[in-house]
Amino acid sequence: GSHKQGFFSMAFGKIYYSDRPDRKEIAVETHPGDLTVHDGNLWHRVALSTRKGPESLRRSMYVPYLTDEYQPKNAKSKTPLYHHLGAMIRKVKSLFS
Repeated sequence: GSHKQGFFSMAFGKIYYSDRPDRKEIAVETHPGDLTVHDGNLWHRVALSTRKGPESLRRSMYVPYLTDEYQPKNAKSKTPLYHHLGAMIRKVKSLFS
């Protein structure tokens, strides 16, 4: 259900990116060549690969789903406030973990 969380839950709940197991997590085991598709707001983590070198590479592809008018970014685009707020919250949380 973490894909249904709002910004407040994401910012003040559990740390968004975690390498620690969670008792509520569901493992999605994959094999070479498998593809998983999930909502980017889903809390997720990846176990350390048992392979070394090029065999350990994983690939990610992000496909944004736009609901508003297309607004391309450029070098002068401002960083959204929620990115600054999220970075600040993660920094403060890391001091206490």
